[in-house]
Amino acid sequence: MIRLLSLLASAAILSGCAAAVGPAAGVATQATRAAAKATVTQVATRRFPGVPVAPISDCVIDNATVTEIVTLARFAAGSVPPQPAIDTTLAVVARPDTVTCLTERGLPRALARL
Repeated sequence: MIRLLSLLASAAILSGCAAAVGPAAGVATQATRAAAKATVTQVATRRFPGVPVAPISDCVIDNATVTEIVTLARFAAGSVPPQPAIDTTLAVVARPDTVTCLTERGLPRALARL
């Protein structure tokens, strides 16, 4: 009986720890996505001058993998995006789901003018 109570108490404590980690993990995820989005915005601004970059950044971040987001976030501090950031951004832009996202925002017409 004592062993059962001990296990139940441990489970309750651990579930409280998991809940405490949740919001912190959410903040870290938001910060990483924001940093990655800053990198994508730099790439889009240089690559697609005259085109609204906010929808491009939104579509890329929404369709990037976790690994790609982390990769892009690493380059957020620089003033000029390095080639890996450009390559990652363009790879995500080329995906069907990203193209659909951009189409829904009316960007293909703007990009076609370039």
